[in-house]
Amino acid sequence: MKNKLWLFGVLTVLMLSCETKPTYLKAPISDLGHIDLVLDSIAYHAIINNSFLTGDFGFYQLDTVFYGGKPSYDMYLAGQENFFHISLAKGYWQNKAGSGVIVFQTRKPDMKDSLLTTWKQYYTDSLTSHVFHGNGFDLGEVMTYSPKGQASDKQAVFFSNLTSYSKQTLKNWGMNDSSIAKGISMQEFMKDWDSSIPNKLFKKIIQLNVQITQNEFKDLESALKTVGYTQTGDSFNHKSNPKVIYEIVKESKSQKYKRIEIELSRPTSERNFTIANSYDVMVKGTKMIWTAKLK
Repeated sequence: MKNKLWLFGVLTVLMLSCETKPTYLKAPISDLGHIDLVLDSIAYHAIINNSFLTGDFGFYQLDTVFYGGKPSYDMYLAGQENFFHISLAKGYWQNKAGSGVIVFQTRKPDMKDSLLTTWKQYYTDSLTSHVFHGNGFDLGEVMTYSPKGQASDKQAVFFSNLTSYSKQTLKNWGMNDSSIAKGISMQEFMKDWDSSIPNKLFKKIIQLNVQITQNEFKDLESALKTVGYTQTGDSFNHKSNPKVIYEIVKESKSQKYKRIEIELSRPTSERNFTIANSYDVMVKGTKMIWTAKLK
């Protein structure tokens, strides 16, 4: 009897040791494409009137697009490997000052369905996907589903967005079949945006600190794991994408991005300035840091 119990115990240990963790599909290789900031009128126009940000720092461009028939008044500050997409809290973004979005972009085109399938492994609720038809481009987007008409429509929100351009879009922008087949990194992608970008100070975003609600964390956590991040404590790490540090808060904070660290392409003179009542900015050596003002 003792021998049988001993054998049963050995078999149990062997069976447990043979259990394997679930195997997850790998998403297409993706880079941080950009982050979205939604700012009130004073902060938005403070950036427009800051000659350092719109001149030496990054390639500057204004634009207006429509989402669901509502205008989004946008500004771009573009660097060598990613960019800022800054929107005015008006029109589509009415009442959402302080909101933030993190957007990843696949290196190979037409990967929307693959992103959706992979993200479903990490997110138990509903995801939604669509193709946004812009001015001369088609962009596949995947994000968590959020019904309209909730209280969150009138406060700062944070969400994650996984994207993939169509092959024809990349060809329209002058990229050849060979490069597209290998995969277009954000560094390559940004070179084709404007010839001035390689001379700008803005190289890439290297760290993001966010303050988000528990539901927003579930969105962010699943999206980051989808594109290959690993979690350690309160941070997510990736070998070729910015570190993301999070703080979970009970109520939505006025600035979802609490701190943004940027690597500059070369040393520049030290300077400090404010973006109205939204951010304090410090520039020193080859680093720029945006720190949200406490409210």
